[in-house]
Amino acid sequence: MAATHRNGLVEVGAYLQRIFGTFRFSEVEPAPPTRTFTESLTIAVGDISMDLVEVGPAHTGGDVIVEIPARDTVFTGDILFNGGTPVVWAGPFGNWIAACDRIIDAGWKTIVPGHGQLATADDIRTLRDHLAWLLGDSERLAVNVDTAFAELDPMHQRADAVTSFTRMAALAR
Repeated sequence: MAATHRNGLVEVGAYLQRIFGTFRFSEVEPAPPTRTFTESLTIAVGDISMDLVEVGPAHTGGDVIVEIPARDTVFTGDILFNGGTPVVWAGPFGNWIAACDRIIDAGWKTIVPGHGQLATADDIRTLRDHLAWLLGDSERLAVNVDTAFAELDPMHQRADAVTSFTRMAALAR
């Protein structure tokens, strides 16, 4: 088991190097917060008023969007992965969907995503609809994820039908 664990760590290290290797984290000087808030906070940067709005947990535990009404612009942070698949580290999905609805309903002219190109309300709708779709018959994810693992890893042992239905029943509760 130790060799398998070690091989897994090597694989994880290679993956992290591939996705984060271009970043120079050692050159980043972390700045601890000097001010915190819950729900919302309005700040001024120069003569521009910005509303920081807590919309998480969704992607992470501290998801915040920045609304700039005078510029008809919203910075979505990791609430929007435009053209990519989001990772739901924290959830729940409902918070993420509500954040998307807030952005769509506001009708922003400029939508700056955390990932990808500048977005439109249709891009937000695409992500929102994808997240909502995942929640439909969500208990089936237990089997679908197991099947996806088997497709990606030939060594993965698929759950038998009784285990699969047990998992689905538990999730459907």
